[in-house]
Amino acid sequence: MQKISFGSWAFALGPYADHPVPFEPLVRRLAELGYEAVEIWGVKHHVTLESFPTPESRAALRELLAELNLECSGYACDQGGLDPADPKQAQLYLEQLARNVEMCRDLGTKNLRIDSGVAPNPRLDDAGRAQALQYAAELWQQAAELASQGEVRLLWELEPGLQFNRPSEVAALFDKVEHPSFQILFDTTHAYCCCVANAGRELPEVLAGGVEELLDALSPRIGGIHLADADGEVDASGAGVHAPFTVGRIDCKALAPKLAALSGVDYITLDMAGWPGAWDLLEAQLAYAKRLVA
Repeated sequence: MQKISFGSWAFALGPYADHPVPFEPLVRRLAELGYEAVEIWGVKHHVTLESFPTPESRAALRELLAELNLECSGYACDQGGLDPADPKQAQLYLEQLARNVEMCRDLGTKNLRIDSGVAPNPRLDDAGRAQALQYAAELWQQAAELASQGEVRLLWELEPGLQFNRPSEVAALFDKVEHPSFQILFDTTHAYCCCVANAGRELPEVLAGGVEELLDALSPRIGGIHLADADGEVDASGAGVHAPFTVGRIDCKALAPKLAALSGVDYITLDMAGWPGAWDLLEAQLAYAKRLVA
């Protein structure tokens, strides 16, 4: 059975950006409630390369998690604002990635979450999009090889506000990378915003079977899960707002057995990014998730 984790970024951005919950009080609360793991936000306010710069500082953090009986299910890294589809940025990208792989090793996790870096370029035609996808695939193939040398794998998260957000592009990009240390991180909220509805905007690709159809299509490629509900609302950055269970339009009960059958997924991370009042819902979300995966 997969273990239940929580994504710490929910309390470091969006509604909590101006009053973030510090990392230590957060993980102590997660442990008290019975969460088994935490997926760590590696950008502002939580565990960054700058705030935990040494092996010693990271060892202390790892000791804290061990004391709380919490595992680190993954590290959502700072990519430095770099575009993986820009060949001019490739060297800087790989250098930044190497630092994040080292962080993963120090934290004791094999999962490094990445995304597509920048918003889609509206000036690109189909040929331009295909070329950008090819550039990203070539770089991520190198990045996956680099990660594998540290016994870490890259989990690429599809996001509605970032490039390569069409369902067909996800499968195509994965197949072009073709590396065992590169897999997809399937976020149910983002999937909904990419293939069903996105703030009332017309989507270039809509799947009749919705999130479940996309999950079926990508399941052999999936290495991580972010689980939440959604109604298609997005924040200012274009990221999907992660709603509490039963508040949105995703049939999480129908997804549950398919998520449980994903052989390469050890954790299901509950995601409440963008939801006001998430702190008061931690206990209820965990209880509902436990019923889903039981």
